[in-house]
Amino acid sequence: MTYPSGGSQPSSWFERDRAEQGPAGYRPQHGYPPSDGDGDRPRDPYARLNDLNDGQPDSSYQDQRTAEYPRQVFPRQTYADDPQPSAATTPAATMPTPAPAADEPPRRKRTGLKIFLAAAIVLVLGGGVAGYVFGKPIMAEYPATVSAPDTIAGFPRSTSAELKAIGDQMDSDLRQGAGFKTTAAGVYHKETDAQQKIVMIFAGSKLILRPQAELNAAYEAIETGGLPIADRKAIPAGPLGGRAECATSVTGGVKLSICGWADHGALGMVMFFDRGAAEAAKLLLDFRQTIQHR
Repeated sequence: MTYPSGGSQPSSWFERDRAEQGPAGYRPQHGYPPSDGDGDRPRDPYARLNDLNDGQPDSSYQDQRTAEYPRQVFPRQTYADDPQPSAATTPAATMPTPAPAADEPPRRKRTGLKIFLAAAIVLVLGGGVAGYVFGKPIMAEYPATVSAPDTIAGFPRSTSAELKAIGDQMDSDLRQGAGFKTTAAGVYHKETDAQQKIVMIFAGSKLILRPQAELNAAYEAIETGGLPIADRKAIPAGPLGGRAECATSVTGGVKLSICGWADHGALGMVMFFDRGAAEAAKLLLDFRQTIQHR
């Protein structure tokens, strides 16, 4: 059998064991060296640690700690009666250090955010102002309705069956083709006027974003229907606002004036047979105020 010492068990092991015992039969425990002769008290196993550096702290170990930990990790608590260190005695490691350059980009981002928010506010406010300017006339003129009562501006509806049929056909065409919500059509004639001095009206109400374009389309439709248009001019639209124009034409040897109006809520055309443009322009205002309602 082998032992940690590397050799075999000696024959005189028992004798050597007795020789190592002290005067009182004390046998040293494993790990303790023999006594120095101080009686039964064994030598302090840790006494040799003081001999390693002659009782002085290891300077190399202290230097290593100083190099590895150049500053205090946790600040020491101070009390009211402690002397305050001066700037000259304060270690450089405990002095406040300037903010790193990495803090600059967030400040630039915050500045960009402020600029973006300011621009957004301007756009929103600008959009609101533009919307108000654009929407104000629409809200003032829409919605509207139109109607064709039995009498308009002193002109009663014609009792002629032929003229009444023409008026009904115009009203039906307006309802089907132009997308109006309400329509008005008819032929009017004063009994005291000459037979050819009739007044023919047709109008409709809906949301109209571009009144002038709608009025142009109405005149073009009349020309497409075979009635030539001449001397088309703008005239006062009256208290209802919008656009108003009058033009002249000839049909069957009879002169007539074709006047119309358009706003954001309604469109109307009135044909004054055997009447000039100046007289027709004045009558248009009276007819419109009776036909259109807001």
